[in-house]
Amino acid sequence: MLLPRGKPPIRANLTTKPEYWKYTGCVLPGYPKLHPLEKDYWPKFWRIHGKLRHPEAGHLIRPPMQSGGPAVPKPLL
Repeated sequence: MLLPRGKPPIRANLTTKPEYWKYTGCVLPGYPKLHPLEKDYWPKFWRIHGKLRHPEAGHLIRPPMQSGGPAVPKPLL
């Protein structure tokens, strides 16, 4: 069922509680019980998402961040 943009099912009078809306769920392969209304859903989602996108994401070595604000380009002469 498609809802008008910006019209959640409760405001569209399609359900009275978010947990009753059967179309709310997670689409991560292998995690059928992961549900967006759980307290710790988003940290789990992003951790799993990152590992599914790039399995070595947690072990990447990145260069140190520069401090002192954004880099200002030198003027062209």
